[in-house]
Amino acid sequence: MVAVVVRGSPPLLLRASLIALLLLLSWPRPSSGKKKLYIGALFPMSGGWPGGQACMPSAQMALDLVNNRSDILPDYELELIHYDSMVSAQWLEEVEREKKTKTKKEEKKKKKKKKKKKKKLSF
Repeated sequence: MVAVVVRGSPPLLLRASLIALLLLLSWPRPSSGKKKLYIGALFPMSGGWPGGQACMPSAQMALDLVNNRSDILPDYELELIHYDSMVSAQWLEEVEREKKTKTKKEEKKKKKKKKKKKKKLSF
């Protein structure tokens, strides 16, 4: 806190008051609020495997632990934005099928590359 006592003419009082006001406004002070940092997450809360019911509280606890510590991300407040991914058995089957298809395609590409290298090396 800055205290200024000035005796004198009104222009001098006005000038001193303005200087005191500028000093007060420019004085370093703690930040009024932290910046929010949003963390997005999809949790399977419903559907064939509602594992998100255990995962989401754990994620929230981790964010709370970080928010309560002053030595980790001191200028930020983490906030969890979560949605239910509604995992269904059909969706899981489709994901597995896509993985297998992708793996087969990658294996075919590797075989083609090996054949091309062999052809280039042979005279």
